[in-house]
Formats: sequence, C-alpha cells, structure tokens
Amino acid sequence: MAKKGVDDRLEEGPAPGPGGATRPPSLASFKIFLFFFFAGIGALVPFLPLHMRAAGLTAREARVVSSAAPLVGLLGPLVAAALLQRRRRRPDDKKAEKKKDRKQKKKKDEEEEDAAPLQPADEEATPVTEDAEAADEGKKLRSLLVFTVLGAAVCYSALLLLPTVTWFPARRPSVSFSCNGSGAAVLQERCMEPACYRWPEQQVGPLFLTHCEYECPDEGAAGAGRHRTRHGDGVRSGGGGGGQDVALPDYTVVPTPARPAEPPHICVPDGGGPGVRLCHVFTGSGSGIIVNASLQQATNPDADQSQWCHYPIAEAFACSLPYPLTAGCRVLCDIEHPYTAEGSVLAQSQCQVLMGDPALTFWSYLGVRCLADAFPTAALVLVDTALVVATRARPGHQKPDLGRQMAVGLLGTALAAPLAGYLSPYPTADAPSLGWPPYGVPILAFTACMILAALVLVCSPSMPVGAGSSWWSSARPASKTPTRSGCEAAALFLVLALLGAFCSAIDSYLPWHVSGLQHVDGAVDVGLGAWGATPELLLGLNVLVGVLPAVPLMWRGEGLIRYCGSSNLLITAFTFYIIRYAGLSLMWSPWWILLLEATEVFTLSIMWVTAVLYFAALLPRRLLAAGQALCVAAHFGVGRSLGALLGGLLARDALPPDDEQDTAPPDDPELQQLRPLYAAGAGAAAIVAVLYFVLYHCCLRPGASGGGSSKKRARALIADRSVLAGQNVNGSYTPLRVYHNGHGRRTPQPASAD
Repeated sequence: MAKKGVDDRLEEGPAPGPGGATRPPSLASFKIFLFFFFAGIGALVPFLPLHMRAAGLTAREARVVSSAAPLVGLLGPLVAAALLQRRRRRPDDKKAEKKKDRKQKKKKDEEEEDAAPLQPADEEATPVTEDAEAADEGKKLRSLLVFTVLGAAVCYSALLLLPTVTWFPARRPSVSFSCNGSGAAVLQERCMEPACYRWPEQQVGPLFLTHCEYECPDEGAAGAGRHRTRHGDGVRSGGGGGGQDVALPDYTVVPTPARPAEPPHICVPDGGGPGVRLCHVFTGSGSGIIVNASLQQATNPDADQSQWCHYPIAEAFACSLPYPLTAGCRVLCDIEHPYTAEGSVLAQSQCQVLMGDPALTFWSYLGVRCLADAFPTAALVLVDTALVVATRARPGHQKPDLGRQMAVGLLGTALAAPLAGYLSPYPTADAPSLGWPPYGVPILAFTACMILAALVLVCSPSMPVGAGSSWWSSARPASKTPTRSGCEAAALFLVLALLGAFCSAIDSYLPWHVSGLQHVDGAVDVGLGAWGATPELLLGLNVLVGVLPAVPLMWRGEGLIRYCGSSNLLITAFTFYIIRYAGLSLMWSPWWILLLEATEVFTLSIMWVTAVLYFAALLPRRLLAAGQALCVAAHFGVGRSLGALLGGLLARDALPPDDEQDTAPPDDPELQQLRPLYAAGAGAAAIVAVLYFVLYHCCLRPGASGGGSSKKRARALIADRSVLAGQNVNGSYTPLRVYHNGHGRRTPQPASAD
C-alpha cells in the first residue's frame, strides 16, 4: 500500500496525532469557496466588453467605461485593507493605552498582585485564548468576504435592469454647398424627423468643396430635368431617377453649351481686414478647396419633408454670377466627406435611427460598473490575505502550497468560461420577443457562483483563514529595514502596473477582435462556421486554453517559483507579452488565437502567485492586507485602467472616423479590426522587457558592481528563496531575481502541502 503524502494527510481534517495533539483543520471548504469564486469571475469578465456593445454603448463610450471603472474600483481594495488593518491594530492600541495609564492604575496593579495564585491558571488558558483570537479573526474575514461577493452579485445583476439602446444602420443625408452674391448656405436632406437639426452651439469646421457648377431655377415642374445631389459616402450621382438621388427642388444644372466661359468663383473672408476677400476659381472638375465655416440654425426648420434644410453660413461668403446668368442662379458644390472629415460640423447632424436614450444608458452603465468593479477587487484582496494566512499561520513545520489552493480556483475558471460562452447566445437569438437581456447567461452564472461561494463561507465556521495575535505581531527581521522594504514594494508595484496594462490592453478589446475576425470580408470564417462556434464560445475557449495548462503547474507553484526564481518569471511574463501581441497582430483566423492564449500561464497565473508571495514577504504580517491591496490595486486597478486607456487610444486610430463621431452601429465588423493596437503593444512590450532586463543586470542585481559579488549572490539567492517561506533575509530582494548560475540545488524549506 502506498504511503500517504503530507499533502493528503493534511486534507483529512483535524485528527488525533502523536501524543493526542490535533492536526491542522482541513482546507477543503476553502478550496470549494475558491472554486466557485473564480468560476464566477471566469463566467463574466471575458464577456463584459461584448456586453457593453450589446447594451448599445458606442466604441468611444465602451472605452471610457473600460478605463474609468477599474480606476474608481480602486476604492474596493483600499477599503477592504483598511477594515482588516483596523482590526489588527487593536491589540497594539490596547498595549499602548496600558503603558500610558500605568501611573493611573497602581491601585489595580496591587489588587492583581494579591491574586497571584491564579496566575498559573491564566498561563494554561493562553493557548485557548490564541485559538479564540484566530477563530474570531477568521470569522471577521469570512464576514467581509460574504459581504463583498454578495455585493458583486447584486451590482453585476443590476446590469440586466439597465435601459439599452438599439441601433439601426445610420443614414447620412445628402448635402450640398450653395452660394450666390448675397451669401452661402449648406443644404442638407431631411431625416425622418420633419424638423431640421438644431446646433447646440456655433462651431467652426472645415468644408471640402469640389465639383462646383452654376445652377439656375427650373422653369418647368419641380423634379424635371437633370439633377445633382451629393451623397455622404463621397460618390457624386446625377441624371436619371435613381432611387438614391434626391433632387434639389426647383433648380436644374445649366446645360454645358449654355455655360459661360468664366468658371465659378467663391470668395471667402481673408481675415486681413473688413471687406478683404480671397477668391477661389474652379478651373476643372477635379479641383477643390477647403474653407472654414460655421453653420447657423436652419431658416426653414418646420418646412415640409420635400424641402431640404437650409443652414446659412455665418461668414461673409460671396459668389459672382457672370452674364448671362440671372440673379436667381447660384453656384452649387459637392462637399467631400461631410461626416467623416476631422472636425466636421456636419458629423453630429446625421440621421440617427435608434431606440432608447443613449445618454441615460451610458451614464447608468458607467455608474453601475464603477460600483460593481469595486467588489470583486475587494474580495480578491481578502482572498489573497486568506490564502497567505491559511498556508503560513498553520501550526507545525508542514506548510500547504499556496499555488495548490489557487489551482483549484483556476479549475473553476476553466470550466465556467467556455460553458457560459456556449450558452450565452441562445436566449437572445431564440427568444428575442421575451425581452431577454443581452449576455444574461454570463451575468446570471456569475451571480449564482457568488451566491454559492457565500453559502460555503457561511456554512464553514471552522475555515482556517484566521491567525492569533502572536502571529500577526511578528516583526520584520532586523536585516530588513523599513526603507528597503518600502523601495522594493514600490518597484514591485510599478512592475505589476505595467503587467496589468499589457493584460488589460488585450482583454478589453480582444472580444472585438474575435468578433471582427468572424466577419472577414462580410462572411463568416469557414473554420468558425464548420465547427458551429460563436465569438462568445471562442472567448470561453480562450480562457480555457489560458487557464487549464496552469493547473498542473500551480499544483506545485511554490516549488516552481523557488526553482526558477521570481525575477526570471517576471521577465518571462514580459517576454510572453511580446509573443502574444505580435501573434495577435498577424492572426487571420480566430482559431489561431487559442495558441497565443496559452501564454497566460506565465503572464497571469504564475505571475500572480509570485506577486502575492512577494508582497507577503516584503511587509510585516500586520500589514499583510495592505500589501495585498497594493498588489491588486497595481495590476487590476492602475494597470487595468492604464491599459484600457492606452489601448483605446490606439484602437481609435485603427477605427474608421465615423465611429469617433459615435454614429456607426456597435456591431459594425469594420470596427473590430485592431491589428495596429497589437502591433504597437508588441513593440512596447519588447522595449519594456529589454529595459527591465538591462537595468537589472547593470544596476539592480546584487554584486553587479564588482567586489564581493559571490557573497552577495549567495545572500541574494537565500533571500529570494526565503520569500516562499514568508521571511525576509538581508534585504537583498529586488523585483528581479538573482540567477542561480546553473545551480538548481534548493535550500531546506518547509514541505509544500495542502
């Protein structure tokens, strides 16, 4: 019969040991909680970018939400850490008060001396008091966890109740530039609404005038003869009765034989003084000019639908009409790119066809997301703190492996994400009449997982997530100064923020990229359709591929970190970001993205365990929650917001200008091509990785300056490995770890166990 390992024995729960001693309590209930907690995260987070677009937010609004919500959500980790630190300072505060009041309590001290025979009984009760403090600490931490996970469930469920906006294909009305001796105006075809657009304020913008011709009143019936019209897509149409041609009423183009020899002139204010004008002459059909103009309110806002809106130009434009043209004639020009030109004043006057209130949807969504994002990040701080306590504050020399606890949570993420992605499209597609909200399955799955996680916490009063005051009051080793620890924590904070920025720039916009690859050239990808996959299922599979390989590695996570070195793993994370960004910029099929998602094993899973252990080692135990709050705030707060912001700026350059005017429908496949973003991300990751590597080996690595290098390397090696044991040795830690110089021999460490 095989001999049981230490890991198996520790999972059997309290049992009589040698001499009647009890074994440490089981971590089984804590693992079940981690499974449901991370399963809920995996079921929701990958689909939030698609949910924003499905709710009716434009690309610009979605970028604002992705950037602002993590930044506001920083309050969650800070508040959670403050609550934990406040409780843990109470014993120290009581001791300080006792020292200050010693002189006032002399009489009480004398009475205590009379009761000296009772002292042995108090000493015997000390272990019981320590266990009671640990139980009380665990109860309070579990209470905060219950509050945060239920708060997250309630807030994210509120997304289902928010008003949505339904976009229809926008129509860009035809426009023309009209000018005569008395002034100029812009003529615009009316939308479905009878009233013309009212400008909120007078703005100056460019107008690119081309194909200017003379036009005179039509003596015949309206609509007869040859007509000109200017369409918003830049194609000039004319002649015939095409369905897209809209006639300017009562005007017709002067036939070519009747045109005067003098070409059209357009005179605009020069700015050199009153009455000074600069005249432009159109010598050919291909010539054009750019003029700056500001539009006034329409002079015929309530006219019938057959008349075009007439917006006078505020500037003193004038066009001379040579003989034999009458005073009723005018110069009529096309306007190139009236809605897509940078700074165009006409962009906001397009015919918007939608159902709902875009402003109400945006602000309500932004508010709910900012509040909702604070709860999971606060819960993550508490989870990381509980992980360190559960694996470090256990009695005896056998310590559980923190990575093994995380592996169980990652297994929940790997199972929940593809399942939620597979089920998410069906309610919306098959039952639209029932009013099923978009992406309701991921949100409801998240809510269910959070409720189950809260039930596990409530039903597990003996969950070992607390420690006594003696463990919390452990001081920093004398060799580790507060200044040294503070500098190292700041450096690690910066490293995690950069890693979080690279992660967020991908995760915030990868769903758009996958959705765009699905509709290449207007058709569904062959491989995608053959397998019956959807963008939602592909996102779930991406999470599965990125998380599942990490489970066996995390099972011995601390051993992996001890052997490879924390700084090596951080450099590896940056290196894999180079590969991931470069691959995304070259991928032409969404199925190939699955190969790149496997890099998340080192860019997120292993990296996060390393960060948790480092912050736990850098700061005193009484500041454990504060250290984990810094860890979460750096990666999922500052880094996530910075990555979404910078990624959004790069994605904006990759999108058509129409989307910047918030006029294109959210599901336009052309908006999803984000290759320039990933190309820029690959370059940025390469620069950061090279600078990080060179800076470390030239400046930060102990012994890099010369003398005593072998001793410093040995000391740094011990210090780096001591992180896994929760110790600080000689202050030689840097965010980049000292290399082993080819030696894989390990120093004696507590056995990794669950």
